[in-house]
Amino acid sequence: MTSKHILKQFQKRAKKLDALRNDKRYTEVIAFLSAKGLLESNKIKAHYKRGQKIPLTHFLWAAKNLEPRIYEVLPAAILHFPTSIESPDNDLPEDLAAILKHLKTGKNEGPTYKHADYSLIKKWANTTLTDKRAKPLSEKKIARTFRLKPDTIAQIRAGAQMLGISDAEFLEQLIHREILITLPTATEGN
Repeated sequence: MTSKHILKQFQKRAKKLDALRNDKRYTEVIAFLSAKGLLESNKIKAHYKRGQKIPLTHFLWAAKNLEPRIYEVLPAAILHFPTSIESPDNDLPEDLAAILKHLKTGKNEGPTYKHADYSLIKKWANTTLTDKRAKPLSEKKIARTFRLKPDTIAQIRAGAQMLGISDAEFLEQLIHREILITLPTATEGN
């Protein structure tokens, strides 16, 4: 192979990549991920329109053909912005669904996704994004129901009211030892 032949092949490939980069699927995906703080790109002129839904197939196409880093941030995008990503009948590829299940259950180890290591995928799921409406997975609140005695509930409410915070915040701070408080027992208060 001569250097001229190699140069021609390189130029042909560069021209093909430029055409792919101008594809609407790619520009929409990169504009969305850039706007949400998951990727940075200075080559995209299109802007993400708030409320715009982008098909999952566009993310997968862009990752396969141009930007493999999308595989790394796609699970985080689905977790943080589920209404922005359109998937027919919420039908996710099996490997992607498995990654999401691992992330939602808080597992420290999991499978790779299209050569993207689970630790990197998890890092993105726990990253604070520029779109402040989306909380990192590690900060999302989990709803739980507990059956407590009435006098226990009364003590929790009294402590929360004393500090001017909610019952849940009171319990969180108490568990994390951010507050040290002695509450009167139900019999002492009467």
